[in-house]
Amino acid sequence: MASGSSEGSWRTVSVDVSRPGESIVLRANTPASHVLHGPELAKMIVNLFNAEVNKSGKNQRALVPLATVNRSFFVAATDIMWSSMHSISPYVRLLPPFTSKLQSEPNPWSRFYLYSQKTTTLTLVKDATPNWPTEWFFYLFQLGSRPAVLFPKLTRLTLSSLDGINYILPFHILEGLRNVHVSDMTETKGRYPAKKTFLSSWMAALASSSSALWKLKLKPTLSKQMALSLSEMSALTTLDVTLPSPVKTDDFMLFNTIPGLKTLSLSVDWPGSDATYPEAGKHLAKMHPKQGRSKISTLKLEGDPFFIFWATAFFCSQFLHTFVASTWTTFESRLLPGLLLMPHTFHLVIHSNPKVQQFSFEWDGRLNGSEDWDWEDERLAIPEGLLESVEKLRRLESLSIKNIPIVDTDFISELFDALPELPSLHTLCLVPQAADRDDVLGLPTMDGLAAVCSYFPTLQHLTISLEDITDIPSEMPETSETLDAEHKLKSLFIVPRFGELDSELLVSQLIPLATYLNRLFPRLADVSSAFKAKDESKKGGKASGRTLASWKNLDALLKSYQKIRVDHLKGFIKTMMDKSASSKTSISGP
Repeated sequence: MASGSSEGSWRTVSVDVSRPGESIVLRANTPASHVLHGPELAKMIVNLFNAEVNKSGKNQRALVPLATVNRSFFVAATDIMWSSMHSISPYVRLLPPFTSKLQSEPNPWSRFYLYSQKTTTLTLVKDATPNWPTEWFFYLFQLGSRPAVLFPKLTRLTLSSLDGINYILPFHILEGLRNVHVSDMTETKGRYPAKKTFLSSWMAALASSSSALWKLKLKPTLSKQMALSLSEMSALTTLDVTLPSPVKTDDFMLFNTIPGLKTLSLSVDWPGSDATYPEAGKHLAKMHPKQGRSKISTLKLEGDPFFIFWATAFFCSQFLHTFVASTWTTFESRLLPGLLLMPHTFHLVIHSNPKVQQFSFEWDGRLNGSEDWDWEDERLAIPEGLLESVEKLRRLESLSIKNIPIVDTDFISELFDALPELPSLHTLCLVPQAADRDDVLGLPTMDGLAAVCSYFPTLQHLTISLEDITDIPSEMPETSETLDAEHKLKSLFIVPRFGELDSELLVSQLIPLATYLNRLFPRLADVSSAFKAKDESKKGGKASGRTLASWKNLDALLKSYQKIRVDHLKGFIKTMMDKSASSKTSISGP
């Protein structure tokens, strides 16, 4: 809240800072207040105030009282208030209404431009001006007083709707754009059947006018006309597009023509891929003349597993250091065997670049037990040489294989054992599911957690399925006496073999488990939060509750052990300090 009052010749402006009993009082028209007219000081004060009161960036009204202090504060405050706008409506209200007579307006665009020149980020949302005729906007655009560049500082644009003047404006705000996000705009299909035509024309204009554009995200399905414009965006380094299905290998060639492209995110609009397998033992072979020529360093894929495999095969190269794949939760049963190609995809990535830093392949779906796997199909067997390639990894920082069906029951335990010393690994997730309900996967054991301390010294987040959670080694690992040598693991999520515990763990089972984990990972802070977000109706109802309850009890035990450890350490430090002080006293003597 802001309030004004008079104290003699002083005018005060009080600004609530959302703290009970506290406010900032600015007094104007005093000899001391003249220093506040300096634009640099005003900008500094407003920026500090905004950082304290408007941390989320959504409380722009808190800056309104500051804008009333003087002109310097007005400029500094409105620079922030108008820098990021989520609608075109506020600007439209600065233009003459369509009922006015323009003869009385010497410059109809003056008020608009006063604030539009402050804007760096703009979002065009649905039907921002429902009662404002677009014909009037066309008329204003033809006036000679219209600014040559409507938003001279605009660098980021989000286009979420083509309603109203949003259908016109994007063609007039292209200069200087660096970051563009186009939403799917499904609500405009009925009203604007020519949406694809608009996007094709606008993309061509974007390519010719936005020479500084480096990031582009397109949620509407990429058409051939839109694709032609991409190759002309020479400054583009980050691209996120949706391809029309079915996707052919030749469709990937387009992205090799964008010279500076480093980060590519690809998805498909619907599951229409063919279930095309690589020949047995030849998944590393070159299958396209343009394959392996990509300079992309980060590849993110979303779609069915066959699309993911063939896209990986095309874009894999010595430059690829980050790979993230996410398969749809549900898709046609004929495409389900493609999930068994995950080891082949993994082999492609690490074989092309042993210095890869991140590999992630995840699926949120579940098998229902009726899958018709061809167990004799050699094309789906674990690739030879995969584990040897794993042993060559040195710079891996993140590895995640989550919920992927595994044919070879020993693969995950062998993969865990094959991982070499990885000094930079900070995130590890190994949570498979058996391809057949009758299979019992071989998983890492509790003994394997001890290897984490020595092999992955910087690991902070571990999610893993273990062989037998209650089978605690009889010999406890040695612990360090210094904080510097302690392992820094912060979160450990132990996923039961079949996703859920059969029964809640007893105290007699939790105590040795907590004791063992406390010895290994003294700084462990979270063992349960990953299970809180699960939908119990989808994960077995009460079974989810048993798992979560067990890990909450485990968390309570770990916290108590950590408190005892901290108290012991404090006592040890105090004793050493007392001994040191006593020693100095005895040396100095009376």
